[in-house]
Amino acid sequence: MAAQSNGEFANPRDRREDIRNLDFNEALHHALMLVQARHPSKFEALASTTFGMRTCPIRNYAMGMPQHNIFTEGAFPEILHWLPELWCLPEENELAKIEALICQPTDLDNPLVKTKENGTLQHSSKQQRDCMRTIFIDEEFKAVSRPVSHARGFIPFCLEHPKLHIVRHIGIVRNLLPALIVQRIDIRDTTIMGSHCLDVMVPWIEETLFLASYGMSVHSFQLRIDGRGTEAAEAWKLLKYVAATQEALLRQRKASGGPLEPRPAPLHYADCLLGVWSLPAGFARMIRDIAERRSMVYYDGEVGELWDEEEFFQQRKDWTDDDWEEDWKVKVTFTEAIATDCWPSIFNKYSNRSEV
Repeated sequence: MAAQSNGEFANPRDRREDIRNLDFNEALHHALMLVQARHPSKFEALASTTFGMRTCPIRNYAMGMPQHNIFTEGAFPEILHWLPELWCLPEENELAKIEALICQPTDLDNPLVKTKENGTLQHSSKQQRDCMRTIFIDEEFKAVSRPVSHARGFIPFCLEHPKLHIVRHIGIVRNLLPALIVQRIDIRDTTIMGSHCLDVMVPWIEETLFLASYGMSVHSFQLRIDGRGTEAAEAWKLLKYVAATQEALLRQRKASGGPLEPRPAPLHYADCLLGVWSLPAGFARMIRDIAERRSMVYYDGEVGELWDEEEFFQQRKDWTDDDWEEDWKVKVTFTEAIATDCWPSIFNKYSNRSEV
């Protein structure tokens, strides 16, 4: 049995809404709950200044300036205890309750899709689910509400029904771009920056390969990356190149005793040294496994040859940090950006609601 995802419009503010550090957010929320339970009155008094029509005492470091509080006075208990599953879309009545607590509601004109791919299973009986064998999910639009994490919602159903197989289709042009908000698209642009490819592709690969740690069988789920078209082929070549770069740079640092940096937050792929540390640990192995068809992620284009680890390293073993940065600038960020004519169609896709 096959099912295709459907969606409805949602209006995110910008790409910061795509929260990458999900585990950190969960840990922080858990810590807040523990503190609130231990000293409820003191904690609520301290937290009260972040609610109501006033300037938030916490500076917005991304913009370097103060920001206004988001929620009204007295909203603290409901906000703290509202913790939907990361993969689950709230019902309209839930959203209405939270929206009623916002200080200054806005209607942002940035239509993206809010996916509902696990709705088929949530609203079906066990008898119906027992008849299912494969569910195909075609992601045709860029989605909000942390779409990379939505596959976690299938885990209970895959555990209940081990023969069920989920295949989720994505593509660099079909649903991943733009990396930034729709209004920033320049329809005259003829390239896709390599760093933007990494912004939109790496989280999907990383999350898929984490599914097993959440209980998903490796035989129950597959993320299929569309390999059709020049943009897809060039994006795949880019993934192989940055994987090889990470592997070589880490090897050089270990051989020289140089520092191994922690993963930055937020992730940043525009510069080499930050970009390499922004990649998941073991990214080279992830890409090799995909190319060798030993992964939950499947690239359905021509995988081509993999890099020779020793040769790639020997050519770069004496590079300075400036050499690494210059190579990244040429190969990833600017000089050899991916040629495309996709921007007018992508802009129209999200600007004209009647097309959805």
